[in-house]
Amino acid sequence: MADGGQKEAQILHLRNLVQSGHPYALERAVEEGLKLLDSLKSRIQHSLADNPDAEELSKQIECLRKQGTKTKTIIGVVGATGAGKSSIINAVLNLERLVPTNGVRACTAVVAEISYNSADVPYRAQIEFVQPSEWQRELGVLFQDLLDSERNVSKESTNLDTDAGIARAKIQAVYPSRSIEDIERSSIEDLLQEVSQLLGQVREVQDTKPARFYKRLRKLIDSQERNGEIKNGSSCKADETKRGVAYWPLIKVVRIYVKSPVLSTGLVLVDLPGIRDANPARAAIAEGYMKQCAGMWIVAPISRAVDDKTAQTLLGQSFKRQMSMDGSVGSLTFLCSKTDDIDVTEAQESIDMHDRLLPLKKRNKELLLLLKSLDKELKRLKGAEVVHNEAMDDLDDQIETWQELKDCAASGKEAFAPETEYSQIYEAAEQNQPRKRQCLSKKGDATTKEEDEDKNDSITSRPLRLHEITAKIAELRGKKKEVRKSKIETDTQVKGIRKKQDGIKAALKKVKTDTISACISGRNDYAKATIRQDYAAGLKEFDLELAAEADENFKSEDDLRDYGKLADSIPVFCVSSRGYQKLKGRLWKDGNASAFPSIEETEIPMLQKHCIKMTEAGRVANSHSFLNNLTQLLNSIALWASAGDGLTEEQKATRERCLAGSMEDLKCKLHVAIKTAADKILSELNTSIFDRYDSAVQSAADSAMGTVHHWAKPINKDNRLEGGFWWSTYQSFCRKEGVRVFKRQPHDWNDALAAPMVKKIIPGWEQFFNRRLPEVMVSLACRLSGLLCACHQDIDRDARSFLVGDDGLAMLQRQIQGYPAVFKSHTRTVETSIDRAQRDINRVFTQVIKKFLRPAYVACADEHGFKTFERMRNHMEEHVRDIRVNMFQASVDEVRRRILLLVEEETQVLTDSMEGTFHAVKRDYVSVLIGGNVPNAAKLREARQELRREVIKIIDGSGPAFEEVANAPMKGERRNGMGA
Repeated sequence: MADGGQKEAQILHLRNLVQSGHPYALERAVEEGLKLLDSLKSRIQHSLADNPDAEELSKQIECLRKQGTKTKTIIGVVGATGAGKSSIINAVLNLERLVPTNGVRACTAVVAEISYNSADVPYRAQIEFVQPSEWQRELGVLFQDLLDSERNVSKESTNLDTDAGIARAKIQAVYPSRSIEDIERSSIEDLLQEVSQLLGQVREVQDTKPARFYKRLRKLIDSQERNGEIKNGSSCKADETKRGVAYWPLIKVVRIYVKSPVLSTGLVLVDLPGIRDANPARAAIAEGYMKQCAGMWIVAPISRAVDDKTAQTLLGQSFKRQMSMDGSVGSLTFLCSKTDDIDVTEAQESIDMHDRLLPLKKRNKELLLLLKSLDKELKRLKGAEVVHNEAMDDLDDQIETWQELKDCAASGKEAFAPETEYSQIYEAAEQNQPRKRQCLSKKGDATTKEEDEDKNDSITSRPLRLHEITAKIAELRGKKKEVRKSKIETDTQVKGIRKKQDGIKAALKKVKTDTISACISGRNDYAKATIRQDYAAGLKEFDLELAAEADENFKSEDDLRDYGKLADSIPVFCVSSRGYQKLKGRLWKDGNASAFPSIEETEIPMLQKHCIKMTEAGRVANSHSFLNNLTQLLNSIALWASAGDGLTEEQKATRERCLAGSMEDLKCKLHVAIKTAADKILSELNTSIFDRYDSAVQSAADSAMGTVHHWAKPINKDNRLEGGFWWSTYQSFCRKEGVRVFKRQPHDWNDALAAPMVKKIIPGWEQFFNRRLPEVMVSLACRLSGLLCACHQDIDRDARSFLVGDDGLAMLQRQIQGYPAVFKSHTRTVETSIDRAQRDINRVFTQVIKKFLRPAYVACADEHGFKTFERMRNHMEEHVRDIRVNMFQASVDEVRRRILLLVEEETQVLTDSMEGTFHAVKRDYVSVLIGGNVPNAAKLREARQELRREVIKIIDGSGPAFEEVANAPMKGERRNGMGA
């Protein structure tokens, strides 16, 4: 064809883009591809009635178009309340305030999802409130916590560290107009009705200015909005306007949309509640996000991150088990916040920084000595200044006196020299020295006070002549001139010294800043190394424990992973969001960011680049898949458009028979390959997971009673975590179905019972989903590609015997070369889908246990009165003793059922994908070897030819856009990198 060269060049550009590793270039190509698909679909829609090929092409285009959506990378941000999560998110987004922060109220108890805003209004938010049934359930639990066994408000309700205190704070936050006595008498139905206008609703906030948006959002989240300000016509009582209603206990999730360069890559940051939050609805939302997370940020203040061993204690045994089963061991990022909060003396004592600070200490000492020397010189010159001033005043007085004598002598009156006391002032001033007992004459001869007085006696004993008076005035004026000159020299020296002092003080300030900066940097380095070592050591200890549980013959000296490499690969950032914001010209009320010489020292820019880096793998994979499929589709359209219509019916029949045999054989082999892979997966599941079930169930059953006894052990006052629980805490656990926070740590009784069983299963679970399954999928993709290539060789040989043109066969060969990437995309999609589903399934162990324990939880929660604790303990122990084996067996059976169902479903998905690819391959062969079904009517034949020509024209017209993207892959990447 005449346009064949253009199509080949365009396909080459697409193949080059697919091989490119630059996310921005790939995404630009996807955008151009979507435009091309829209143009093709628009033209094809007009031919649906006239052309039998149009409908199939339209379906292919629509299916491919759905693959062009941007992939999202969800990052969960977790940490204790007050760790600085929200402040870090604000800094990463390069905004002073977006996510509300508050050190007093629990404004970050809500789940906040922050993603890119594609709307015109730059700042938007959706606030989703809990459903009425959810708030009703929580109110029931809150009242159980608030009221004692006599249905009176618990005396502990004034202590916010108790369940009763937390319950009171939550209820009064939502109902501020009610007194605690009124709340005690209120029914749940009345309280539910009072906020019915909010429950189940979604409120929207939007603005063009970030400051206004922040204030409006904070009104809803951070307890500031009055009931009288609620929109949608809701009513309020007069006294309710006196105290703002806190809406955060009623909020399920806040979705914030903002135009931030960091988010434009598909990154979604999720600020998850602090570990003290116990709202069931929010807990479910948070759990849902954690299952979707591609990574987790663990945030802790740097002052506590190392001392508290965040990498070990924050990531408790339960967290590590879940992380191992989710396959997210290497997906953590540790953020040490508030690095500018530092005590320099303490830092120097706790961290060996002698070598780093020695040059600064030496420089500081040198500057202080120099400053002391200048202070001494300045003090001398200041004394000289005093002498100069006194000398000038004295000389002015003498000149005035002698001028009066001159006036007397000029009028003919007798004038006698004044009897003045001896003065050393002007002689000392001439020497720039303070006054001394001995003074120097103008010639430098030493004279005494008595000698000077003898000279004055000879003058004062007789009347003065006019020329003597004139000479004396001239002498005094000469001395005044000398003193003035000396004073100017002194002033110049003083200014010079002060300038030097200012320079030294600035240097000392810089030394101080450098010292603080060096201490921050040193502590950062120490924290990073320690956290990495602690994390690797904690994971190694956990792995060894699991391995020993699974295999009694395991040798502890064998490393199960490369822990050194793992430690080096864990990202750790020591950040100062406050320092970053100050250096950006914000938070001006907080003073200067003197601790950081540059904005890079805050490590926020590094974290912003890390954010972009975290999205690259998903963006590249998604773009590769789309562009591969687009390349195949364009090739297929080119083959369809070049199909000839000149074969006789006999020739067509011969070729159809030959092709049908090859296609049927290929289809059968493809199905067999998928069936073989599915069987391999089931075999690996049995070996890795299911065969461990019996020992896992027995281990859990053997440990169950010891775990239950531990909950009711006597209190260990020296180590509360080692002992049991008070009766009220025990009952609180039961009211919350075994899940609550104790001593600032999350506890889950259901998980504690499941732990011995899960420990037995984890090694095989991790082995199957992280290693065996990917191996099977890679092998399957290679097998499918090999079968297609072998089939093509047979068809190519037969085609040449039919004298099929070389151009068509060459296009077929290029098309076949693209299908290995398509098969990889299919298997990778299934593998990803299985991985996401297994994150749900591995949580079923605990869910089933919770369901079996529910009768015991209910019975214990309803107990009150004398010997409540004893009856609760008996309820729990008897129930667990009776159902433990059945409970654990039901748990593993349910997991087995869901896994097998998942394998069956994903096998069908893979089969359907393969069928679609098979039909596309068959259509391409038909286009080249047979030419397709040509309509008999001349009008339909002409419509088909017209559609072919116009489709090829559209494809050729998109060539320059793809060429431009292919030749400039780095342009946008730099922009994205700097945009943060």
